[in-house]
Amino acid sequence: MNCLRITKKATKCVIISEQRTKSNSPLGILKKRFASGQIDVEEFHRLKKTLEEL
Repeated sequence: MNCLRITKKATKCVIISEQRTKSNSPLGILKKRFASGQIDVEEFHRLKKTLEEL
């Protein structure tokens, strides 16, 4: 795991790890696809609703 070298290393590692997990979650991937223009707003909302129902 890559961590920033500061006095509170363990805390920073956990935060970085959580950020990666969130961005690789299904919702995070959906947000990235929307932001990059791969899907439009209607498709984003439809897929987000589907994910929330799971």
